[in-house]
Amino acid sequence: MNIYIQPKTAKKADVLKQIEEPLNPTVDKLFCWNVALINKYSHLYNEVNMLIIKNAATEYCIFVPFVKTLDHNLFKLIENYIHSGLNQLDCRKEILDNYFKKAGEFQFGILNNASTKSTLRNNAIVAYDKYLIPFEEISSNQKKASLEVTEKYNSKTHYLNHNKSYSEIMKEALTDLNNNERKGQKAFELLITLDVELYKATRRIIVPAEINFYELHKVLISLFKWWDYHLASFEFFNTEVEYTYWQRNEKELLLLPDDEQPDLPLMDDYKLDELLEKYKSIFWVYDYGDHWQHRIEILNKYENYTGELPYLLEAEYNAPPEDVGGTGGFEEFLNAISDPNHEDYNSYKLWRPNWKKDLTKKEKTPHKIIYLKRDNRRLF
Repeated sequence: MNIYIQPKTAKKADVLKQIEEPLNPTVDKLFCWNVALINKYSHLYNEVNMLIIKNAATEYCIFVPFVKTLDHNLFKLIENYIHSGLNQLDCRKEILDNYFKKAGEFQFGILNNASTKSTLRNNAIVAYDKYLIPFEEISSNQKKASLEVTEKYNSKTHYLNHNKSYSEIMKEALTDLNNNERKGQKAFELLITLDVELYKATRRIIVPAEINFYELHKVLISLFKWWDYHLASFEFFNTEVEYTYWQRNEKELLLLPDDEQPDLPLMDDYKLDELLEKYKSIFWVYDYGDHWQHRIEILNKYENYTGELPYLLEAEYNAPPEDVGGTGGFEEFLNAISDPNHEDYNSYKLWRPNWKKDLTKKEKTPHKIIYLKRDNRRLF
């Protein structure tokens, strides 16, 4: 089970050094919890510290109010309250036993996602303002207060599913897990490399084997932040190929029909599972003018993958700016923006003011890939 703790919370408990190792990002989110300590001023209790423990899949929240101090027992505190918070769902014992068995040992890591940290604070504030029981005796009974606030908060209807409460959604997920194995699917772990000569921009991802190459095209557009108004294709070779421009490919999938070659297949004519493993070299070529070649390599194949898909595991460096003029134009662009005295410095800065070689911390953090699955295929 993966437990992600807000850095400030881990620092207060003096456990930062114990959780330096990154956790496996492909773990099913039902077995992942995000944790933060939130403090808020109350006219009844002065400053109140509340620990919030939130399930990443169902958004079921467990609250631990009146936390006076944090120490190295933080891990045990979290474990105990996850157990007690799920016990109050009134599930059969074998359902909870099955959940904790499949979740495995508690593993602790650092929560770096700024959006998640902000959401945790908002959830805790709602719990404070609406559900913290205003009786003096409760402050001396942390467990009772936790059960009351947790029960009241999760009895609300889910903001995305207005027919069910957070408690009902969590209970349903646990029951489904017990009744049958969570449905997995075949998936590929891929490494995509864009070699711009000056550096290599890479993305390591996991994608469903059943999506077609047009959907993979849209995933790659999202990952490399291309604008998607140029032609593109997938090219397949039976031999090891370093550069596609002068090589004759064995198969090619086009983004749009070609009037001169009407028999060439399109990207959505084939699923990944039909072609990926048949060829030694595969490239996704974007923009036939700048000719950006992205090499696709298969790192792993999973027959029953149960995590979120498609999913970004690792990322390094940004792609060049759109329409920069290929590798030659990109080198000229980099030389200009790195030298304020360069004659083209101002014009390039005005043209692409926000471009940076390095990705932001958020962009590099493992996450589910959001992409446009289908559009009208107009090129602008």
